[in-house]
Amino acid sequence: MTAAGVASEGTVDVPRIRIYHRLPSLARNPLAVLEDIAHRHGDRLVRLDLGFSKPYLVTRPDHVQRVWQRADIYVRGGGMWDTARSFHGNGILGEGEQWQVSRKLLQPLFTGKSISKLMDATAGTVDQAVEDLAGRVGAGAEVNAHQEMLQITQRVLGRAFLGDRIPNQDAATISRAVFTAYGALGVRLLLPFVSRRVPLPRDRAYRRDVHTIDSTLLPYIAQARAEEPTSDILSVLVHARDEHGDRLADRLVRDDMVAMFLAGTETTASTLTWLWTLRELHPEVAARQDEEIRTVVGDGPVTAEHVGKLTYTRAVLDEVLRLYPAGWFLPRVLTEPDELGGVALAPGSTVITSPYLTHRNPRLWPEPERFDPDRFAGDQPRRHPYAYYPFAGGVHRCLGSHFFVIEAVLVCAAMLSRFRHRVRVAHPLVPDVAGSLRPRGTTVMELRPA
Repeated sequence: MTAAGVASEGTVDVPRIRIYHRLPSLARNPLAVLEDIAHRHGDRLVRLDLGFSKPYLVTRPDHVQRVWQRADIYVRGGGMWDTARSFHGNGILGEGEQWQVSRKLLQPLFTGKSISKLMDATAGTVDQAVEDLAGRVGAGAEVNAHQEMLQITQRVLGRAFLGDRIPNQDAATISRAVFTAYGALGVRLLLPFVSRRVPLPRDRAYRRDVHTIDSTLLPYIAQARAEEPTSDILSVLVHARDEHGDRLADRLVRDDMVAMFLAGTETTASTLTWLWTLRELHPEVAARQDEEIRTVVGDGPVTAEHVGKLTYTRAVLDEVLRLYPAGWFLPRVLTEPDELGGVALAPGSTVITSPYLTHRNPRLWPEPERFDPDRFAGDQPRRHPYAYYPFAGGVHRCLGSHFFVIEAVLVCAAMLSRFRHRVRVAHPLVPDVAGSLRPRGTTVMELRPA
């Protein structure tokens, strides 16, 4: 990888990095390529020369803040988003009028007041799901950690937000298909310039998974339309009307439901899978977390009241998200002239923000590769708000971030109060850069009663 030179764009010189000759490496391991660039150039704005495109890489917190707080001019657009829209559409994970409609409908369901009403039911669902897992494990067994976390989070989503409208078996089918489809789409997300007429690995699997999602989900959309309105998300969507008085099309309802399964099950399950692996590698962290859970939870079931008391467990989750944020790569397209740090950007420019890279900047995070939950202890120095942004930011900040924390803390507490675990750890840890950042391969976890 070589710098193509330094060009003056505005009042600041911008390094231009030729990487088009390393596209195979970029597709195979984009994290390594981008980390190398970030290491060489720090948090300077740099321009990546891909040949067909020349996006700006943005990692400095104040620059990232500008991008996220000016979502009116930095929009979800370009080849990667076009590819992603083929899967989750243009609703809550989209842009423009349809995004505004979806956000207006869904945001009230994720306010602090609304989430507080769900905490008891969520705790009960998590506890029952982990109890069922204990019944299957018996005296001890090896399990696929990600699949087990996916099952638990799918049950929570179904109970808390779908009112059990979609039976567990079908909800599990949708969750698995969303997980594998988004993973299969990963190649095209990294190579958005490749025509869809050109076959790529996993295309066939992607089409199969999308068919599974639609054939399972669409009948429930039709059923919900025929029934009286209730408070669950599916009912809210099918009975809503836009500003013109029209009901939402089935496609938009489907897209928002896919987004809910993606954010509410897949990303949470991936984060929890990273957590089990990192605990295995850091027994001192595991011991502190175990002690906290023994003290707070004891031998009884987890409850909503435990969440606020499990402060170290929350710090562990925050540190997992620092190292392995699910949304690691978040491009935007500029719609009008702007300036970032003295660099003049023209309309049509693509900028790439990356929580993964910002979270590993040694200027912001000393020894950034070290797993240290104490970074998030209450007595730490105040950081720039965009030194850490695992849930994105601005108006596009993840609606479910507060619920994620509650759910993930409860799952940790329920699992660790019932089980001792060991994880087969691959060395070195290699993330699978799919739609979200997930552990590569199967994470095998041995569970035994505590």
